[in-house]
Amino acid sequence: MDLLQLTYFSSVAESNSMNQAAEKLNVSQSTLSVSIKKLEEELNVKLFEKIGRKNRLTDAGQILLNGAKEILDSTYRLRCKMLQFEIKDSNVLNIVADYSQMALRSTELFSKCYPDIKVNLKRISQNEGVPCLINGQADIWFSHSDPENSLLYTECLLSDIMLICVNQDHRLAGYNKISIDKLNGETIVCSRKTNGKERYGKLLANAGVTVDKFFEVEDPESTLYFVAGGYGIGFSSRCIHNDSSRRELELPSIRYVEIDDSDFRSGAFLARLAGKSLNGAAKLYWDFMEWYGKFCWQNGTLPQENDYIMHEFTAGLA
Repeated sequence: MDLLQLTYFSSVAESNSMNQAAEKLNVSQSTLSVSIKKLEEELNVKLFEKIGRKNRLTDAGQILLNGAKEILDSTYRLRCKMLQFEIKDSNVLNIVADYSQMALRSTELFSKCYPDIKVNLKRISQNEGVPCLINGQADIWFSHSDPENSLLYTECLLSDIMLICVNQDHRLAGYNKISIDKLNGETIVCSRKTNGKERYGKLLANAGVTVDKFFEVEDPESTLYFVAGGYGIGFSSRCIHNDSSRRELELPSIRYVEIDDSDFRSGAFLARLAGKSLNGAAKLYWDFMEWYGKFCWQNGTLPQENDYIMHEFTAGLA
């Protein structure tokens, strides 16, 4: 019994699906099946029983899962402690970002996974990003709009499906999916904090959509209440909408409709000065965010701490 076997076993047990676990771990189903079969033979117990298409844990499997979680978590924490020797003095990370749930949640998760790295996150407007990188105020710029600047090296982390949120009595509330032209003449409810008017205005203009007006509110959380009150329509992304924490804010009078347009997407970008190398902490964060964006696209939601722990084990043990 080794760490890789425990990692594979834990992923299947927590997802109740061999297929979902294989996608998360980026391995074939046959690889998982062989690994679990060998583990069962070694322990001389049955770990799963098949219920339809689901794999349900046996009593022995549940006991193994509890122990596996303790072992994997302890090993992961030990690896994090060893990281401080690898990054040495470069354990301070300065990030600038526009205000968004993804920027806040991803940075929060990074700090949980690497508590020895001091993370400074500063909110900025779009036109402040390049100056912050040039004058050394930041190592990395996280943005929901492509910086499009020759001084920068930029990477697109995610191009996520966009949704509109509307009052249940709105003319679009009965649709599951709409074309972008259906938004002509609408009032858009957006937040000043997220620079929504500028961000969505540019996307809509590029799509040839003419809106009636923008109704700006202060906080992004407030947009839902104004949408529910019939002031206009709001925007969300698939990942944010499916996030468990976000669902606590959901209102029963609001409906979500997917926008069927591959050019009208919610983007997430990382940028740094071209030709400038990143320190240890910044390089680690960049790699972390590449995984974060990939996870969001594949799973349609924001990742949790256990998702990254599982990824790290798989990458380190494969």
